[in-house]
Amino acid sequence: MAVGLLLGGFWLGLGVLMWWWPAAVFVAFDNDDVTPGARAFAIAAMFFGILLLAMDVPVLTLDYSVPATVSLVGVLLLVKPVNVLGVDADGTITPRRAGVALLVGGVVLAALT
Repeated sequence: MAVGLLLGGFWLGLGVLMWWWPAAVFVAFDNDDVTPGARAFAIAAMFFGILLLAMDVPVLTLDYSVPATVSLVGVLLLVKPVNVLGVDADGTITPRRAGVALLVGGVVLAALT
């Protein structure tokens, strides 16, 4: 049980770290000029961490791993707005608008499962 919590917490923390401060993991990047692909690696790491936590914690099930990841990315877009795929600060879909949509979508998905 402790191994799943440890690995899940590690991957979840690594994903949040790659989202918030990508130069800590990808030393070739600057914190302000990060490609959307690096954010995709952060999202994948967070999903893997949530998946490991969901397999280890009996209250959570694997059905909640996708809605939890979508909600977490929405919260991160609200707290630290960055450009990800399909989102542009000067465009129609701003990072904060996308964050609200992802947060609400994740909560609705979790309620429907």
